[in-house]
Amino acid sequence: MDKQNKMQIIFLITFIFLIDSFNYAAAYFGPGVALPVLLLIIGIVLAVLFLILVIFYYPLKKFFKKNKK
Repeated sequence: MDKQNKMQIIFLITFIFLIDSFNYAAAYFGPGVALPVLLLIIGIVLAVLFLILVIFYYPLKKFFKKNKK
């Protein structure tokens, strides 16, 4: 076995161990945690939509201004 193969095996074993070591949380997530998470998700979605709008808006605006002249 070469060095890269050994490193891949070590990485795979470590990754499997870390994934296997997670336990489920026996906790109550109330509105104090849920509301900020919900607002974060809404903010990310709005930011992505705004990014898409900006990426397409300015080239289209430039294209239509050029055709008006």
